Amino acid sequence: MQGDYLENNLGDSQGTLVSYQKALEIRKQIDARSRDWNDRLALAQNYRLVGHQQWAIGDLHGAREHIDRAIDISEKLNHAQPENSKILSELDSDYGASARLGYPEDRSSRQKKVDDYRRALMADEMLLKLKPDDVTVLHGYAVDLSNSGVVLEGADPQAALANYQKALEIDRRVSQISPDVPHQRRIAIDYGSIASVYDDIGDYPRAADYDLKDLAIYQDLARADPQNALLRQGLAIVYSNTATAALRVGKIELALDYSNKSVDIMRALIASAPQKAYQQGKFASVLAARGTILISANRPEAAIADFKSASSIFESGNMEGTTYKRTNVAACDVKIGEASPQMQNDQAAADSYHQALMIVEPLISTENADLDVLYVAADAYSGLGDISMKKARRPGQTTDQKKSNWVETRSWYQLSLNTWHRIDHPNHTAPNSFQVGDPTIVARNLKLAEVAVSSSTK
Repeated sequence: MQGDYLENNLGDSQGTLVSYQKALEIRKQIDARSRDWNDRLALAQNYRLVGHQQWAIGDLHGAREHIDRAIDISEKLNHAQPENSKILSELDSDYGASARLGYPEDRSSRQKKVDDYRRALMADEMLLKLKPDDVTVLHGYAVDLSNSGVVLEGADPQAALANYQKALEIDRRVSQISPDVPHQRRIAIDYGSIASVYDDIGDYPRAADYDLKDLAIYQDLARADPQNALLRQGLAIVYSNTATAALRVGKIELALDYSNKSVDIMRALIASAPQKAYQQGKFASVLAARGTILISANRPEAAIADFKSASSIFESGNMEGTTYKRTNVAACDVKIGEASPQMQNDQAAADSYHQALMIVEPLISTENADLDVLYVAADAYSGLGDISMKKARRPGQTTDQKKSNWVETRSWYQLSLNTWHRIDHPNHTAPNSFQVGDPTIVARNLKLAEVAVSSSTK
């Protein structure tokens, strides 16, 4: 009740951590004296609860240590009793918590999260064989399908869509058995997840339809329980997602209205629980989403203010790991670069793009570079290409100046396209929720630059 991220709560996340830590110390004392596997299993659960709450407030390394201890205990218990539903349930929860936490500063983090969810789903399927109509088991299976889809979506949106649709089917079945709030909320989440894939593949009208379904459920739930921090946070996120969907289909005023509602709700939530890193990150994300909408509404000053605020939050000490922080700061720099030309300030735009590249270029040099990093680099390169193209098209240049500008333009677009080619399934939204460019436009601009360079040499 105090502030567990996954439960209906009052927003006291630090108080929750203290309570879980006290419980863990008692459990350790019990485990030292007991040979009962139930006590050992309860110790694994307490390690998981402490670890998950540490994750919620930004202590990723402490969280990783506690989750790993939980998994170690549960795996050993499962090896001894492979068809014990209580042990399978805890093992499933441990793998899910591990995947949500991720692997700070580990370049293979995404694959490890995929593996965690694969193991969690295997535990779910074993549980379903033992308890095929159990609401809790069905609910857990749907949650793991959905969360696995989130990890898959950046590289394989169709695989993610299959997961989301299967999760929706299960959640609808569960809600017919038990119409409780958590089950209604799960249906809303499934709608939002499906909308995300349709946005990825460019089916914007269908994405908007699913986002509106998601929003309608959250509005009803939050109206019925206005003090529930979890529901208000969900409502804020859904308002932001629906705002982006509205922008995609050309409804800019509606997009601004919904994005303002999102920012207002999240601002109030972090005011009541400023130590909660997860909520701080979500606040930064909804600010960035509104900033993108403000660029489309031709309000660059307001957009830049939102991106600077978001960047400051991402850069703060209580956010996630260094790569996460720096990549999102770079993404904000790119968006500031996109807004600056609306203020007739191409130099500020170029400076912002270069600032972003100073952060991400060292991170894209490895073979398995993070997708968010690749998206930032691709957009920064193409943004510099856009600026160079404007210079190349200005009248009054000498032949050599014009050729030089077109060569520079070609170089930036080529770097951008090379980076896009490293993304197996380019989406319109990066995994970190930032809206990104389009490789087909980059390819078209590169062709224009190549033709211009060729013409200038004749």
